[in-house]
Amino acid sequence: MIECGGGSVTFGQQSINTIEEIRRKRKLGTLLQALNATSVFYSIFVKNNSLTSSFYVTQQDFFMFSKAAKGTGDLVRNLIYRDIEMLILTTGLQGEERAFWMCMKDSLR
Repeated sequence: MIECGGGSVTFGQQSINTIEEIRRKRKLGTLLQALNATSVFYSIFVKNNSLTSSFYVTQQDFFMFSKAAKGTGDLVRNLIYRDIEMLILTTGLQGEERAFWMCMKDSLR
């Protein structure tokens, strides 16, 4: 894990707003992952009747679930990366605050 020195940085209002947006996107990403898991398990175990579901559950079902779950994480990471990049490009961040956000951006790639 990359250490970006968050303990010693004084954040301006634009950085605080970006931090809140990142928190919101992480919460939504967690919700999306939970919904994804629920829909896959519903498809596997409820859509098929309980007597035959064991015959229809394949490794492919769980591979698809794993791939979708990973994709959700990638989506959220890319959205957060974009927010940080826009903050860096559109504001006059300087010094430790700018270094912090550059470190955070680099840690997401």
